[in-house]
Amino acid sequence: MIKIDIKKSIVIDSIDIPSISRQQEGLDVEAIESLISNLSVSTPLMSLTRGVTSRILRLVPMHPEDEEIANEIQMRGAKTENFNDFLNKLALAPFFGYVVHEKIYNEDFSVKRLEFVPFKCLKYDKEKGLLLKTKNGEMPITEDKFLVSVFDKTLDRPLGKSLFDYGLKEVYDDLVDVENKVRGLQRKYGNIVKVFGYHAEELEGKTPDQIFEYLKEKAEKYNNMLGKTDAMAAPINPTVPLANQIHFISLADLKIDMHKTLMNRYENKIEKFIKGSIYSESTAGSQAKDRVQQDEKEKIEDHIAKFMSSELKKLLVADALFFGYQPECFSFVFELDQGELATEEVMQARERTKKEKLGVFRELMSLGYKVKAEKIAEAAGLKVTDMEEVDIPIVEFSKDKKKDYLEARKQFKRDLDNKFQNVFENKWGSLATIINESCKKAFKSFDITNPTIVSIDIEEMEKFSLLSILNGYYNATLKPVYEFNVESEIDPFELPFEEAINYFLNKVPVLYDHIEFITEMNKTNFFWLKKSTELEVTNRIMKSLSTTLENGQTFKEWYSKLDNELITLGLGDNGYYANLVFRNNMTTAYNVGNWMQYTDNLENSPYGLYDGIDDDRQSTICKLLDGKVYKLTNPIWSSIYPPNHHFCRSSVISLSAEELEYYGLKLDRVTADVKNLDLGTFNTNPALGYAKTLEKGCKKKEKVFNQQSEQLKLL
Repeated sequence: MIKIDIKKSIVIDSIDIPSISRQQEGLDVEAIESLISNLSVSTPLMSLTRGVTSRILRLVPMHPEDEEIANEIQMRGAKTENFNDFLNKLALAPFFGYVVHEKIYNEDFSVKRLEFVPFKCLKYDKEKGLLLKTKNGEMPITEDKFLVSVFDKTLDRPLGKSLFDYGLKEVYDDLVDVENKVRGLQRKYGNIVKVFGYHAEELEGKTPDQIFEYLKEKAEKYNNMLGKTDAMAAPINPTVPLANQIHFISLADLKIDMHKTLMNRYENKIEKFIKGSIYSESTAGSQAKDRVQQDEKEKIEDHIAKFMSSELKKLLVADALFFGYQPECFSFVFELDQGELATEEVMQARERTKKEKLGVFRELMSLGYKVKAEKIAEAAGLKVTDMEEVDIPIVEFSKDKKKDYLEARKQFKRDLDNKFQNVFENKWGSLATIINESCKKAFKSFDITNPTIVSIDIEEMEKFSLLSILNGYYNATLKPVYEFNVESEIDPFELPFEEAINYFLNKVPVLYDHIEFITEMNKTNFFWLKKSTELEVTNRIMKSLSTTLENGQTFKEWYSKLDNELITLGLGDNGYYANLVFRNNMTTAYNVGNWMQYTDNLENSPYGLYDGIDDDRQSTICKLLDGKVYKLTNPIWSSIYPPNHHFCRSSVISLSAEELEYYGLKLDRVTADVKNLDLGTFNTNPALGYAKTLEKGCKKKEKVFNQQSEQLKLL
């Protein structure tokens, strides 16, 4: 007789029979919600998130003088109605991959609520990005209105990757697949699997084909007798009575056994992943295991806490736009309630302080000063007896030599900037062609009674904009080499987009931490830039058309001269307007990258020198600002950071305190003539308020468009 557990084993071993299963590229939201609702997962998961959200959240100013501003920011944050609920939802982003919150503001532009947006209300489109489903259709998710928190985002996974993908996806897939595989068995065998026996001796001497035909014939006999479904064959002992040679297995019973087996694997994975039970056995036994589990758990908590800190920093950036301060001077820290010594951030800060002190000592020694051995030992965390004194050659420079050195440093920065500008020398022409063709197409069937905005396909420019930011960041990290030569390298702008991105990420690995923020900021900026460009092009043409009609000419007459009109308006092939748009915005993106690197390196180089090009093309604006030195945290940079006019060539050079002293430079006071500079639409730091400026400009242009539309209808 075939034992029942052996029969089940036969079926389970055969479960690779074609099943109705889905292919997953990671867990979807529905699957994750199912996982989280499982008691085995929810218990340790809630322990993890509580471990983060119960920590002390502090806003830490980089400089003591900013303590008062930090208190004001925290006071505004304390007024957010559902802040604790927001933190709880944000802590789940690493498990869902992303979460979205709608920002609801008070009248004074402080945040009133951060309303969680259910996943069922969201949709992702490869072309349009993340969308909010509404009663009237769909609307784009923009960073001014929503906080989109994506964990572990990559270019191929724009909605992030769930931590479950790393530990539980495989087991979860198995669990989900149980149902699908049972359905596959059901399709092949019916609700009951019929297992019939055969004597192994019956197959002796037969070829594989003969064995197949023999078993097929025997199976058909059973099927004709028991119903037309497939049956499964199993070898039996010759002494087994005929009555015990046929058995039936209920798929319902089989499912229980399969599910139990998989659940054991599942719970082991949970133990390993969430509880951190990767430990070595020792004489300490379970106590050692618990201690290691706690250490592993805290590592995951730290990972989540750092992610949440970066998301809170986004809120800080938005808050800074309304209340006028530099967000780079502050950071959020989730501290374990064990005092400062227990936090990784403090330990890292101490290491940085140690390096800075030693750096100052090296600089002093290179200038001919002596530093007591006790001080060096104290800064390095060593004993004086562990140190051995050596002679260091002293290099002296005259005041003129220092001036030459500074000019060489400026020239190095200009060479980098010019190298970037040269990249685009022959690229803007394609934009001009696109604008020209879009205008002709739009006005070929133009309806005066219902004027529409010219749609321009300049999406490729968005990629150049992102690369420009990364290039700016990269160039700002370069230090002048001997004789200040700019190294000749591969031109990343000639590489395919994905390769170009990887080029910059490999050059400056820290960009991995910024790529998500940079990409989202670039998308927002480009959305308004595209709209602004389309409106400006349309307004120029409609003004020309309006003038023609007012002079008694017809639309047909105007259209016959369209090529000449477009050239006159700067919209023809190689038109100056396309050059203006392309250069201004790529330069703006480049300077955004510069600023991001500078603010990331404030601890080492906290000062900025405005460097204008002193020639006959220099504007009066840049002539006034040239040579000014301000702390990079000074709010004045929120308005005068270049570009400050069309085709602006000025840049900013970051300096350390030692360089400031070495070059004989002093901090400038922000005078009235600088503070009151009329910079028009350039009155902003592009890394902070560019999208807002573009949005404001769009609203003005839309108003002009509506006025022109009404005027055309009257004509």
